[in-house]
Amino acid sequence: MVRNRPNSSRVPKRDGVNIEDWVASAPRLVSSWEPLGGAVSYDLMAGYTFGVAARPSTNGAPARFERYIAMWRRARGGDWQISAYVEVNGPAAVEVSISPRAFTPPLVAVPVALREATHKVFAADSLFADLGDRMGVGFAFSNTIAPQGVLMAGSPQLLVGPEAVKEYYASHGEGTSVTWRPVFAWVTSSKDLGFTSGEYVVTARGPSGAAVQRFGKYLSVWQRQRDGSWKFVVEGGNTTPPKASEK
Repeated sequence: MVRNRPNSSRVPKRDGVNIEDWVASAPRLVSSWEPLGGAVSYDLMAGYTFGVAARPSTNGAPARFERYIAMWRRARGGDWQISAYVEVNGPAAVEVSISPRAFTPPLVAVPVALREATHKVFAADSLFADLGDRMGVGFAFSNTIAPQGVLMAGSPQLLVGPEAVKEYYASHGEGTSVTWRPVFAWVTSSKDLGFTSGEYVVTARGPSGAAVQRFGKYLSVWQRQRDGSWKFVVEGGNTTPPKASEK
């Protein structure tokens, strides 16, 4: 069943931006979505979902379907709340005036017991990026994805597992390079599920043959494996909207 977008009337202002006004001024925002999969952590305090989101058209054209990833967490006995979200391959966001602080990862005091696990997840993403730089994106993704992990790449379908990822990049990865770096990491109290978010750069050849770069951000959900290593279970991102001066 497709779910309608929740009422935003109780969303407060942040950094001087009234989110309710922004939602009202953005006719192409997602209005419904359908989760396709997900899981929860051992402590039942965190989880993730991924699925398809429907975006209504403003000119009578059929609705546009996107993909999304949501990371959820809750306090003991509390309701589930989204702690990280990305809409994969979504259109450019509506321009609003937002303080630079809104784009800076929060400085969170990590409990000592979780500090090592958080560092391991951050390091796993950093090593993942280094592997892509040294061995190629296809090799890095196919060797870092969990056995039943999901990658939301440039294709509309979901790539499930290492073999599907390897086949995809063997036929689509030529002539394109991707570099990325994590900027934030979080791990749940049971130390088995977490996420990283960061920035990426895609470099490819344009129509004229010159190198063209696209910048974006990503969200990766990581799960600790039985051997203690960390693999991503779902990953995706979208392009950063250009500044008005660059349009």
